[in-house]
Amino acid sequence: MPGEAPNERRIKLYRRGAVTLTALLPTFTDMGLEVTDERPYELTPSDGSPVFIYDFGLRARSEKAWSNSQDGMRQRFQETLQAVWGGLAESDGFNALVLSAGLTWRQVVMLRTVAKYQRQAGTPFTQTYITSTLRENPHIACLLVELFETRFDPERFDGVAGPERAAAEEDVTARILAALDEVASLDHDRIVRAFLGVILGTLRTNFFQDPPPDEHGHTPEFTRTVCFKIDPHAVPGLPAPLPMFEIWVYSPRVEGVHLRFGKVARGGLRWSDRMEDFR
Repeated sequence: MPGEAPNERRIKLYRRGAVTLTALLPTFTDMGLEVTDERPYELTPSDGSPVFIYDFGLRARSEKAWSNSQDGMRQRFQETLQAVWGGLAESDGFNALVLSAGLTWRQVVMLRTVAKYQRQAGTPFTQTYITSTLRENPHIACLLVELFETRFDPERFDGVAGPERAAAEEDVTARILAALDEVASLDHDRIVRAFLGVILGTLRTNFFQDPPPDEHGHTPEFTRTVCFKIDPHAVPGLPAPLPMFEIWVYSPRVEGVHLRFGKVARGGLRWSDRMEDFR
């Protein structure tokens, strides 16, 4: 709009039924934005059901955050908000990578899944610190996503796990290790290497399953859940004893790990309502 600073934008939210600022503002903050003002409007159509328009002013740290709007940034930003409000994604600091690194909300979910696994595996770093590390190194976040997609995206290399895919993995891995020479601290180095170890130690994943919506237009529940089959012997720093395999399950609603000490294992994930009940 005329008169706005280059790092400012406005967004309008249209909905039936009111929504509180407490519910909305953290979503924008988690995306690395400052809400400068809010202009609410209430309309009453002929059917009598009120409709609300919320007009928000948003300020990014720099104009660069919006510079990719011609490359789909506007769509990625809107899709991230829809995913958060629809329960498909959490609202946390990882979502700032949508603007700073140009990632999609689904790519951010992958990074969040790896971070959550590190937490249950006993990392000494808090989720806040892990998040800030990637936010301060968005180029490395992009490389980690590229490595994951190179390893597992079935649309790359015709889905074949052959020499071409292996060579591409080695190339991305080398670029990540080279980028570590520029990180600000040893802690950042350790955190990125932990991400690298988990991605390289993952054997299979359901991440790229994309079934169509049902007849009501709803996304199937299991698509909110990401599963990694991990070889713990390939992941540095995991506590002993190491099982044969680990199945890590993550979604906005539940997290858990199935430790398998043999090729055939009974049981599976067991429900617990203790928020800190981890491995």
